[in-house]
Amino acid sequence: MSDDAMERPEETKGVEWRESSLNKPLGTNGASARKLSLLILPLCLFYYLAATRTTLAREELQTMRTRIKQEPLIDTLSCEQNNRIPKQWCLDFSGTPRYVGNTTVQSSIQRYNHQGFEKCLANKTVVFIGDSRVRYQFMHLIGFLRRKCFMKCQDYDPFGNSSTLDDDCYLIEREYLFGVNDMKSSDWKSFYEISTEITGSNLTDSDSQQYSLCDCFRPTPFESRTTYENRFVKRKTSYGEVNLVYLQNFQDLVRMNKDYPPFSSFWSDHRCKPGECSDSNRTNAFIGDTNSTLWLLPHLNATHVFVSQGWGPWPFAQTVDMSCSIKNFESHHPSISTYLISHPLLRSAITDSAISFDGNNLECEVKSLDRATMCKDVPKEWYWDNLHLLSIMNQEFNHKLIETICPIASQS
Repeated sequence: MSDDAMERPEETKGVEWRESSLNKPLGTNGASARKLSLLILPLCLFYYLAATRTTLAREELQTMRTRIKQEPLIDTLSCEQNNRIPKQWCLDFSGTPRYVGNTTVQSSIQRYNHQGFEKCLANKTVVFIGDSRVRYQFMHLIGFLRRKCFMKCQDYDPFGNSSTLDDDCYLIEREYLFGVNDMKSSDWKSFYEISTEITGSNLTDSDSQQYSLCDCFRPTPFESRTTYENRFVKRKTSYGEVNLVYLQNFQDLVRMNKDYPPFSSFWSDHRCKPGECSDSNRTNAFIGDTNSTLWLLPHLNATHVFVSQGWGPWPFAQTVDMSCSIKNFESHHPSISTYLISHPLLRSAITDSAISFDGNNLECEVKSLDRATMCKDVPKEWYWDNLHLLSIMNQEFNHKLIETICPIASQS
């Protein structure tokens, strides 16, 4: 992303030296010397205080860096199998389900903590391209980075006690705030506004700041080709800057606004507001299918990409195989690690053995992030409708994503 306005140096005024008593001999009564001291002493005090503040700031920064180096990036968690969850899962000491796959469940597992997430993502631009199932994983990730803890939604409370839900559940379950299943355009406008405000707000944290943009609009009635949702999040951390991007892709179509990155500065004030970026209030600088969008990624300074072609054929269960497009792109841009991200299983298909994803069966050999296999036989309560998952699954999706970017074995 463009960073041309990240630091705006203040204008400085030149100092004009004029003929004064400083250039004249001191008088015998010492009056000129007293005037000179009155001028010099405040300046000396000013420079002394400035130097002291600079020294303290450097010491504080060094202390913070030392503390960060000492803090662990990976947590080792006790985890045991439980008959309430599938055999590919275990429960950690806090009662949180953890996906372990087909490996034999050990008495302990390793997971990146918040510090580990930040260090892994620092100085990278990670781009997500896909439908709402990709969007909510993206929103879950940026919510975690901001809060430093994972949200807990009603999948943690099967009795649906709303008083126990985190407010951030709104980021992955838009109906949570409104209590309706079919949101109107005004509700979507509020969702865009509130979610952008939440993900761009900063908690009381001196070493991290997060900023959020949303090139967003949804009409009534819904029409995928006139619906826009492209999100850009910039996070400053002690390890470096994190850039995360979500590009909406419902039906193999991505559109990008000229007033948003990469065509405009992240810090520009001249752009439509979240929920107001309709066709009458925007100029698209890019319109293209998923394959064309891949070739735009260098302009976003992308380092890692997780891409899906969108819905695919009804009922949106099977992932469209665009592996050869990815392979062709990566052969020209080997510095951009590109992954095919599979759809999660539908809630109605979690026990259907005929619906699955196998990266070995793709037409071309590429890297992939398999979310479908993780959904096999999970409780239906971990979904909030037939398509979309709640906090437990999105948490494990994002653990798998981070471990894909930064394998834990290489960190130990």
